[in-house]
Amino acid sequence: MVDHQRSILDWVVTILGVILIAIAILVLGADAQLSFEASEPRYKPLGEYWYELHRGSYNGIQVLLERYLWPPLWDPLLLGIIQWPVWALTGPIGILMFAYGRR
Repeated sequence: MVDHQRSILDWVVTILGVILIAIAILVLGADAQLSFEASEPRYKPLGEYWYELHRGSYNGIQVLLERYLWPPLWDPLLLGIIQWPVWALTGPIGILMFAYGRR
């Protein structure tokens, strides 16, 4: 029974890894297009995508962390991470998840 549960978990982790890798490839292509149009290296950070998709949760997390939990969780930690390109986060995490699920 444990082997069956393990294989399902491996399958789920592998699929999530593939999805993250696909997102990284798509966003890398979009960033390449931005760079081509601007004639200089450019990328759209994770925070900008997050704000465009659901600004309420973006602002809510900021308020929650700064007012009620611990301000350094927002700045510099989370704010530093969400300024990275999406592909720089989803790519390596997806590769690690894919490798873990396929082991």
